[in-house]
Amino acid sequence: SALGFTYHEVDRYEESRRLSERSLQQYPGNANASHNLAHIYFETLDTGAGAAFLDAWMAGYDPRASFHCHLAWHQAMFALHERRYAQALAIFERDILGAVNPRLAMIDGAALLWRFRLDGEPHPFPAWRSLADLAARVSRPGFVFGEIHAALAYAACGDATALSVLIDGLRALDAKGHPIAGTVALPMVQGIAAFVAGDHATALAHLAPVEGEFHRVGGSHAQWELFEETMVVSALALERYEEALHLVRRRLQRRASPRDRRWRDRATAGLAARRG
Repeated sequence: SALGFTYHEVDRYEESRRLSERSLQQYPGNANASHNLAHIYFETLDTGAGAAFLDAWMAGYDPRASFHCHLAWHQAMFALHERRYAQALAIFERDILGAVNPRLAMIDGAALLWRFRLDGEPHPFPAWRSLADLAARVSRPGFVFGEIHAALAYAACGDATALSVLIDGLRALDAKGHPIAGTVALPMVQGIAAFVAGDHATALAHLAPVEGEFHRVGGSHAQWELFEETMVVSALALERYEEALHLVRRRLQRRASPRDRRWRDRATAGLAARRG
């Protein structure tokens, strides 16, 4: 199952599927193998089958298990990509916000609610405050993947003090020679802060130069592509339609998701209206 995860991250989906299914045959309760299959369904846009598979597998999975939260996030992501926002929010409230693993609850909860924001859907402020409180409990400056998600929560609920402390921590790590804290994570966090402030130009100015380095903060492609999506929405907000199309077309070459197609259509319509 570990090798299977590696395969799907480099787009070798059938090899990943074969290994993951073999792993599940040997041990049907293997959460890692089920996680791999969730990624394969997600990356190949087979969201209906992915949701059905994961719903059935999760029915027998103990919610006290540490990984339950992240698999619930995958369930919510399937729902979100099919525009079933009420279901995604219900999963968030039931299985993510109060999960036994507070670090995963903060990371996955912030990543889900941020996509609500990008899609123009209501994202409850009290939930963001709860995620920010979780972030304050589990924050660990050397774990930059966690810190960039903590930044989502702090920025979304307007906690400027916590966000400033986080930024200072990244700068301190950079001064000590951390390879990505200052060069990659810091501009990502600054881009998020600017986005929430409505300064989409500054958000892009921070994010665009490190776009090719997003993967270095860790996590799967399905996780860090959140920052690509933030760039797309920023470009659309600024009516920089050519830039938005460039970003979206590159994403569509990899995976023609419904959300990217909607963003492409917005950018195309904006260009058409401008041309008269």
